[in-house]
Amino acid sequence: MEALDLNRLCARVRTLALEVGEFLKEERMKFIFEDIEEKGKNNFVTYVDREAERRIVVNLHRFFPEAGYITEEGTASTHGEMYAWIVDPIDGTTNYIHNAAPYCISIALVKGSETLLGVVYLPQEDELYYAVKDGMAYLNDEVITVSSFATLPEAYVGFGTPYIDQPFGNMPEIWAELSKKCSIRCKGSAAAETCQVAKGTADAYIHNQLSPWDMAAALLIVRNAGGKVTDFKGTEDCLFGRTFIASNKLIHADLQEIMFKYHP
Repeated sequence: MEALDLNRLCARVRTLALEVGEFLKEERMKFIFEDIEEKGKNNFVTYVDREAERRIVVNLHRFFPEAGYITEEGTASTHGEMYAWIVDPIDGTTNYIHNAAPYCISIALVKGSETLLGVVYLPQEDELYYAVKDGMAYLNDEVITVSSFATLPEAYVGFGTPYIDQPFGNMPEIWAELSKKCSIRCKGSAAAETCQVAKGTADAYIHNQLSPWDMAAALLIVRNAGGKVTDFKGTEDCLFGRTFIASNKLIHADLQEIMFKYHP
């Protein structure tokens, strides 16, 4: 196999994300609520998710047929390949169903637990984020960097919650403690909210019980923008670890201390 040209591959993935984003916008005006299925408590899927994922997988196979797949809707799978595409066709399906921002397409190429390229596209906002290993982070072809707020009282922090009850301490207590120390918001799309950290409009994003497709692309984008990504224990190799803090680095330790108290 020839050496990977990550920049060329990333350019092709960006074009694909834009095309699938148009499909999402078109279908949003057509589908009816009877088309919605419930995968789990407050966890929805539509035929749009499945068709978007199918289109993504078909094209990714053309781009790089040697790679396997880790996908939210199960369109394809991995069979021990060295490389894998990690795909979320709609991160924020509940938002999508209600025609509310944010929702996004997330596509990453990984080797083991290392992300080599990441693309996140927000169709409603027409925001295309991307990064490749050892490069910069971009939003619509402009370099982006994390914010410079250095204390929690200054900070704007995104906060995600799991769909089902998990060993995550007392959620109301965590929310109450964070809300006393910083401004917190919950918008319903982990990849999109993590990318806000990369562009500096949020200072951190925290979530428990994430899946790889929620974070694979966005974590590289944040790191390339100068930020920090770990699990609640501070481990940087966290793609398959479920807990997740992405920050501008400056407030990372303070947030990690709070979250580790509830989830040691």
